[in-house]
Formats: sequence, structure tokens, C-alpha cells
Amino acid sequence: MRIPLLTAVILTLTGCAMQSDLANNNFPGIVPVAPPEKLVGTWSGSVGYYLVTMRFNADGKGVMCSSWNGRDSVMPLKYDGKQVRVSDSTRADVTDLSRSTFKLKVNYYFGATYTLYRDDSLSKAAPYCLKQLK
Repeated sequence: MRIPLLTAVILTLTGCAMQSDLANNNFPGIVPVAPPEKLVGTWSGSVGYYLVTMRFNADGKGVMCSSWNGRDSVMPLKYDGKQVRVSDSTRADVTDLSRSTFKLKVNYYFGATYTLYRDDSLSKAAPYCLKQLK
């Protein structure tokens, strides 16, 4: 009895974090901050089911391209000094930044962490993102 109850509570809290970000999405009002020099460039990796490519410019703006099972999109993103903020209200903390990898930590999906890899040549990008970001 305790396990199903605990699972229900965790799922509810995870859903609350996502709903809060959706309800409080103020993407146009976010002022981008210049990211660390190591973050500027193009990065690809798996985020859940999606193959994602993010491109960060020196001014803190950029784009995120994602592709999975015919669900393809390109959305603007901003770096706010700590988090990647995407126009669809997605937020992710940037951690463990090196010249070749960094991690995205999200509050959704039980606090999952995803690794993105430097990909300035777009060799790791989905075919859709390769076309869109060339």
C-alpha cells in the first residue's frame, strides 16, 4: 500500500513542477545572459525519447532542435545565467560543463539528468536538425 501511495505523490509533485513552468512561462521577458565561453556552440544528445541539438550564441540566445518519430521542432532558447530556458516553457539547469560535454538537469521526470556532447559539425544531430541548423 505504501509503494503505490508514494508513487502517486511523486507523480503528482513532478506534474506540479511541469504545470508551474507552463503556467509561468514568460519567455519574451527573459533577458539572456552571455554563457560561459565553453557553452557557446552546438551540442547534441538524447533527452528522453528525443534527439536534441542546442546551439548557444555568445549573447545567450540560441535554438533548440528536437526530433523523434516525426515530431520535429525548432524553438528559440535563452541562457539566463543558470538555466536553459526554451520558448515552450522548458527549463533545465546546466551542470558539469566541459569543452566536450555538459549535463542538463530537469525538474521533470523525477529530476532526470541528460548529457549533451559538443557537436559543431552536427554529426550527432538528427537528420531533421542537420537540415534546419546547417
